Amino acid sequence: MSLLRSLTGVDQEIGRLIQTLHYPEEEYHSKLLKNMVSTLVKELQGNQCNRASLFIKLPPERLRSFSVLCSPIVTLIEVLPLVEALLTCREDNVDEALCTEFLESVSTGILQKNISLSDNAVMSLWLRYLPSLEQAILHLTETLITHSWTSLLQVEVIIRDSLLPKAAACHPSLFRVLDHFFRTILLESDGHPKIITIIQAFTRCFVQALLRVQPQIPLKLYFPTVNQSLVMALLVHPSDMPSAAWSQHLISIFQILKRNLQDEEDTETSASIFESWFLLVRFGDWVNVALQQLMTANDISEMLLWLLIFYYKPHMENQQESNLMEHMKSVYNQVKILINKTSVTFEEVQTALVSGNLYKEQSHFKDLISHLLLSFLLFSTGGHRLAKESVQLVITATWLILNCLLEQHKKPFKGHLGKSTNIYLSDHSKQNFNKFTLVGTATGGISEMLAATAHRLKNKGCGASEDDKVQSTIELLQQQLHETQSENMQYIY
Repeated sequence: MSLLRSLTGVDQEIGRLIQTLHYPEEEYHSKLLKNMVSTLVKELQGNQCNRASLFIKLPPERLRSFSVLCSPIVTLIEVLPLVEALLTCREDNVDEALCTEFLESVSTGILQKNISLSDNAVMSLWLRYLPSLEQAILHLTETLITHSWTSLLQVEVIIRDSLLPKAAACHPSLFRVLDHFFRTILLESDGHPKIITIIQAFTRCFVQALLRVQPQIPLKLYFPTVNQSLVMALLVHPSDMPSAAWSQHLISIFQILKRNLQDEEDTETSASIFESWFLLVRFGDWVNVALQQLMTANDISEMLLWLLIFYYKPHMENQQESNLMEHMKSVYNQVKILINKTSVTFEEVQTALVSGNLYKEQSHFKDLISHLLLSFLLFSTGGHRLAKESVQLVITATWLILNCLLEQHKKPFKGHLGKSTNIYLSDHSKQNFNKFTLVGTATGGISEMLAATAHRLKNKGCGASEDDKVQSTIELLQQQLHETQSENMQYIY
């Protein structure tokens, strides 16, 4: 009440008159404030050059005075029309006219859900004040990290509600800021599966929003440093084409990637290799499909194996690539033997898990082996029957390396390309980040792959009996995984 009185500037004599008339004082001040706000909004709107141009005639000092006036009261519902008008007006000035305190107050109010603004107003805030965009994406990431979910539908709802995919689709400049953040946190987490899942879910939401943007904006403005043929190939979601066409589409992706990498090796630059790899990470549904195709193909496909190796280890010397390919073939051949058998024992799965030397390599390849075996569990008859026992095997084997990784996570994280990077997180954020990183290491990205496969099959929407079997196996594995994670969390907290 005292705030409303001070804002409207009503003196004591008028206050006594209001009381004499038995008019509710709070209602009087509220209506008076609304009238004041309406007058200021009309002044803003009335000082446009014309309807075709939104550049205002008001001097920057006047705009700044409006924003200073609003700064302490941005959460009052009576003031929201003025907040909207200030944010959405355009200025023919290089420097920002609205004061930082106002922009910061609005940003905080939005994150705390104390302010409800239009989509255009929120996007205007992000365009005007970059820290507000950084706060929004960090808030979204922390929410998804700490949120317990088994369905990617839940993740995508949270992402869409943040408005960030729509903002990125409408404004390439905002997309590039978000892109830089995702690159940084991906390297900071050493390619953690949950971070990858968040990036991939965000990309799906972004593509959906991009298709609704009119007029269409050239893709080059979003992906300026990547081969556009690769962008076009990865933009097509697996659910948007018949499953019979997946194999040929994966071959096309492989050929484009291989050709790009050969050109980049000639120039001896690793930056372009990273760009191609990060784009593949963004559209990781095709990596998931590649794993499925390996389980259902009659013959070994070196192209698919190469695609998976590149996904988990993009920067390799030729000799290293050849050695890894041989290890991969060894493991893959063992798994294929199990697929073709009518009955499979637990010991046979264990033998396949440790075949070759690949499982002794870096943790990225341990994830690859885990995911290869998980594909066997999901897409083979014998795998369905052994699902519960095998997921316990994979988790237990991966958990054994956790103690070795504990010391590694105390040091700066390094990404798939061996680059270390700094990211500016609060101490609280870093604590949460480190905890979920250790838990994710223990499960080797199994939970994320299960959720991604279930989500892809639901989008496919064909309702085939084989898909129903896969969904049932996924639910069984998720239940067992949840129980195992709950036990392992006791060692961390």
